[in-house]
Amino acid sequence: EKYRHTSAPMPRKHRLLAIMQPLQEDNVRQSGPRVWNAALAISTMVMLAGFFAVFYVNAGTEISSVGLKGLPMQHIYIVRHGDKYSSYPDCPQKGDAPCFDEPSMGDNAPLTPCGIRQAQHVAEWLRDKDIRHVVASPYARTMQTALPIAKVFHETLKVEYLLSEAMQSEGPHREFNIDDPAPTAAQLQEAHSLWDLHYGSPPIKTPENHSMYIRRVPEAAVDLRARFEPSTGNVVFVTHATPSFSVAYGLCHGSDGDDASLEQFVRHQKPIGPGGVIEIVKAPDGSCQELKQTNNVGLEVGCGATEPFKCDFDDFPSWYWSHSLGKGPGLCQ
Repeated sequence: EKYRHTSAPMPRKHRLLAIMQPLQEDNVRQSGPRVWNAALAISTMVMLAGFFAVFYVNAGTEISSVGLKGLPMQHIYIVRHGDKYSSYPDCPQKGDAPCFDEPSMGDNAPLTPCGIRQAQHVAEWLRDKDIRHVVASPYARTMQTALPIAKVFHETLKVEYLLSEAMQSEGPHREFNIDDPAPTAAQLQEAHSLWDLHYGSPPIKTPENHSMYIRRVPEAAVDLRARFEPSTGNVVFVTHATPSFSVAYGLCHGSDGDDASLEQFVRHQKPIGPGGVIEIVKAPDGSCQELKQTNNVGLEVGCGATEPFKCDFDDFPSWYWSHSLGKGPGLCQ
């Protein structure tokens, strides 16, 4: 059927036929059936190309998990540990409330019963996120927070010292502390059974001051980007309040960031609470597509004494990453 001219715009199908038909008829007269078949094939390809072009324009905004080349986007979830014993008064304390046994726990305070619940809540929140790697700081509270996530996804635990707590006098005190509360000891035993023996990570230098920490976090960003490229799948990094911001900024801006981008990031981001999550979306080529606002998932449980934390930019400009203003008033010490 030939298209008749009217004042209405010519439909796409008829426009294609109107273009191809004279070519097809002319080629048939000159070259016979073989040319007709070639012209028909070209016509079909043009129509299919038009269809897929329209499909991708209409559907592209809905396929947020797929990159331009059809490869999956990578989602990185940076998780702060749950409620910890060092947020409570020193032992002994009257009643059944948690208390901090500093001589036994040192700088390696484990999760409280509330923190264990928060960790499980975060694991359930992540359940549909297709996590392929669970990477944790070597501290008890981060290992305990990572444990239910690893169990949900049947993954091993990769222990990464570059995710360690910031500015500590030593590494984790009594990494497997048999004097910890019974639930902690049981969870550390489970973590021991899931330990990824093929993942190596050397300890960081201690005692760590602020200058050493600011040198550590760019190293962490480079190392983590290299180990967990987008092609390796979605990743969870379980760490502490200060490193969570440093790692998030480093994974997105570590190679091209400047004073302005650091200031904008710190001012914009909300404090991260126990069980809080910062999500990063990366394209298949490794470029950072989105650095999302802090999502304090763990606070939904409604318990605990560990507060959300953020060092305000004006209080200490280089708290999370090197900045030309240095320490400023240094109020986050």
